[in-house]
Amino acid sequence: MHDTSLRTRGKLVGKDRLSLWAASKGVANLLGVSKRAEQTAQIVLATLQSALDGALSSGQMISEELQSNGHANRLSDAKIPLKYTYLVVDDDQPTADIIEKQLSLLGALRGKLLTANSGEAAIEAARAVEGPLVIFMDYGLPRINGGEASQEILKLRDKSDQQTIIIGISAYVGISSVGVDYGSGVYAVLPKEIIRDKQELAKIIDCAANAKPCPPIPHYQMLI
Repeated sequence: MHDTSLRTRGKLVGKDRLSLWAASKGVANLLGVSKRAEQTAQIVLATLQSALDGALSSGQMISEELQSNGHANRLSDAKIPLKYTYLVVDDDQPTADIIEKQLSLLGALRGKLLTANSGEAAIEAARAVEGPLVIFMDYGLPRINGGEASQEILKLRDKSDQQTIIIGISAYVGISSVGVDYGSGVYAVLPKEIIRDKQELAKIIDCAANAKPCPPIPHYQMLI
C-alpha cells in the first residue's frame, strides 16, 4: 500500500514536471516571438523614419528649387521695361493671344498692351500711342503686309521723335525668308515659334530697349 502510494505519487510528480517543462517552453516561445516581434517593429520603424527623412529632404530640395526658379523668373520679368506700350499685330487670333499672354506674364501693364489684326489697324493704333512703343508685327497681314505697315509706322513715329521698336514675327522665317521684307528700321525678324518662349522674348525686348544687337535665336521645331 505504501509503495503503491509512492509510485503513484512519483507518477504525479513526473506529470507535474512534464507540465512545468511544457509551460516553461511555451513561455520561452512566447518570449521569443515577442522578441522577434519587437525586432521586426524596430526594423519597420527604422524604415519608416528613413523614408520620412528622405521625403522631408526631397521636399526641402523641391521647395528650394521652386524658390530659386521663382527668383529667376522675377529677375527675368523685371527685364521688361514698363515704360513701353506693347502692340501685338497679327490677323491670327490664337497667335495674338499667345503673344499677349506672354507679355502680360512678363509684366506688361494691361492699359499698355494693345492688339491689332491688320496693317491699317496697327498704323492707327501706333499713331495714337504717346511715348515709347514696342510692336510685334506679323508679316502676312491682309491688304497691307507687315513690312509696309512697319515702314509707315516708323515714318509717322519718327516725325514725333518717339522711340519705336518693331520686332517682326513670321511663320516663314526658318523655312524660307523669300518675300519676307520688313524694310530698314525693324529691330529683328524672328520665327513665330519664339512666341512660346517667354525667356527669349524677355531677352530680346531687353536688348532692343538698350540698343544691343539681337541675341542668337535658338532653333525651334516648326509649328507649321
